[in-house]
Amino acid sequence: MAVHKSDQITNIDASPRVYLKPNEHGYIERRWFSFTTPAGNVAIADTIQLCKVPKSARVVGGFCSFEAMSTGAGAAGAEIGDGTTSTKFKAETSVDAAGTFRFGESIAENFGLEATAAEFTLTATARTEAWAAAKKFYGYVDLLLRN
Repeated sequence: MAVHKSDQITNIDASPRVYLKPNEHGYIERRWFSFTTPAGNVAIADTIQLCKVPKSARVVGGFCSFEAMSTGAGAAGAEIGDGTTSTKFKAETSVDAAGTFRFGESIAENFGLEATAAEFTLTATARTEAWAAAKKFYGYVDLLLRN
């Protein structure tokens, strides 16, 4: 039976030892966000800035809870991104009826993405239909930060 090692164990066992990056061990910090749609609603393709992700943090998942965003004109959707790519952490998902969804929790959704170059802003983008006025969109993102 073969024994396989993670990248981190391989580095620790190397001679000379290769030290872990600061964001490969440390603590999880949960960053909360809350947003209520304004009186004029949120139009299709509008972006909501949710929270900041500091340089060197790793995104290790998140969660959104929301009221029914539908204005009755279609099927309201949301994407979760990094301010540059609107679908970085979640491709369009329905927010038409009240509910919840998780994001950034798979390789396809960039689980473990490291903010290498600089801090970025976690965003939500309205898709398919405008979001109704006075509706709540709440959630959090979990970040692995250095010790």
